[in-house]
Amino acid sequence: LEAVNKERVGVIWASGIGGLGTLEKEVEEHVLGSGVPKHNPFLIPKMISDIAAGLISIQYGFRGINYCTVSACASSSHALM
Repeated sequence: LEAVNKERVGVIWASGIGGLGTLEKEVEEHVLGSGVPKHNPFLIPKMISDIAAGLISIQYGFRGINYCTVSACASSSHALM
């Protein structure tokens, strides 16, 4: 990676949907718990699919374009375009 211009390398991640396990856990705790809506403050950040692209960019120091396509079954095709 030393020979790569990290200013020109970006990450495009593709996902059908993000964070379903997190959402399921929150709903289960709400339904089976006291019924008082006490949601984890990290619920939304845990569900954002673009976090994967951001973490990859941070880990490798890539500073180019960074985004995530979330379009169900077509996500991988959209990420390649």
